[in-house]
Amino acid sequence: MGINYTNIVNKGRYKLDKEITRRQHYVPQFYLRNFIDNSKMFWIYNRSKKNINRSRPKDICRVDYLYETEWKKSNEKLGKYVLLNSMENTFSFQEKEYSKVLNQIFTVCEMPSNQNALICSSTEKNILAQFITNMLLRNPWSLRQYMQKNCSNDIQGYEELEAIKELLDLLGFGGFESLCEVANKRILLDEKFTGGIPENLIEEVRTMNFSILKTEEMKFITSDFPVLYETFDTDEGITKLLWIYLPISSKYALFYSGNNVSRNFRNRLVVLENEKATKMNFFYLKQEKEQSKFLIAEDKNVLEKLVNSM
Repeated sequence: MGINYTNIVNKGRYKLDKEITRRQHYVPQFYLRNFIDNSKMFWIYNRSKKNINRSRPKDICRVDYLYETEWKKSNEKLGKYVLLNSMENTFSFQEKEYSKVLNQIFTVCEMPSNQNALICSSTEKNILAQFITNMLLRNPWSLRQYMQKNCSNDIQGYEELEAIKELLDLLGFGGFESLCEVANKRILLDEKFTGGIPENLIEEVRTMNFSILKTEEMKFITSDFPVLYETFDTDEGITKLLWIYLPISSKYALFYSGNNVSRNFRNRLVVLENEKATKMNFFYLKQEKEQSKFLIAEDKNVLEKLVNSM
């Protein structure tokens, strides 16, 4: 009896496709848990519907197969996705480091003896820069801004790439466009990709002065696009970051600035008055609705007061 290679391939393909993570979070669950209340839930303000509801970290900020790339114009034996779960696995590994550093920050900041001490080590500061970059780039809005939909025109004149495309077609595999899409996602999302967008952005964040903001009474809120920032153009026409703001819990937030005055508060804890904490929360209402669809808060009253102040 001959071996039915088609059945073997199909069974293998089915197994691989079953192992994929369908619900892929663009805001990590470990981060969202820093905004839950005692019932392990938080409040959501839907900016389009203008209503407030309850939710859990696992149920929001996710898109099915967000980081996957389907094989297009390719041999069906390749399966449905290119390098399935590759980015999701990368993020999962990175999130363990991010979570560890944030918990370390919370521990240090809660100790009275450390109120005027430096908060983070150089290693932790580097991981924070990676964390901010990851949060800024991995969401659907950023993917739409940066991803190229078609790269056929881009390979003209590059003999090596044209040769690879011809070889794939000759072998009957095809799918060159899908490979280009995967490569573009790696350039955008993988910090270990030399010369990629994350590497350059991480380096820029690292050079900025940062402080840990603390609110005593008014709780910080966040959103499904949690990184707030402002840019400016240099005399050379280069766009640079002016400041970055990212709440890391209802009580603490990161603030980065290129302003020389901020050097006095570099890597230190800064306690905000309620009025200033409220102002930081209000910035989320100014986000574009295409970028941010809803706000997230531990305390319902904070959301209601914020929305009613519009």
